[in-house]
Amino acid sequence: MVGGTYYPLKIRREDEQLYREAARRINDKLNRYRKRFPQLSEEKYCVMAAIHTSMANVMWEQFNDTAPYADRIRQLDNQLDAFLAEQADQAEGAE
Repeated sequence: MVGGTYYPLKIRREDEQLYREAARRINDKLNRYRKRFPQLSEEKYCVMAAIHTSMANVMWEQFNDTAPYADRIRQLDNQLDAFLAEQADQAEGAE
């Protein structure tokens, strides 16, 4: 139940606790907005909660952006390959 309304969703049983926690967080956010801005409509509270949740998701996506690390790992991998190839060439030349 979110915002006093029951939503009949079909979910996997193993995801039930995640959905319950998500609903709890949304309800907490809605209640905070209701207390802080009592003059607004229920629709506006829902939109404000959606904006808040979307912003949190965007921030986590940016925080979890691993592209710079993946690029650096590729560079190091290429350097290691070149070093090992050079060592192999030197070892063949020494024989």
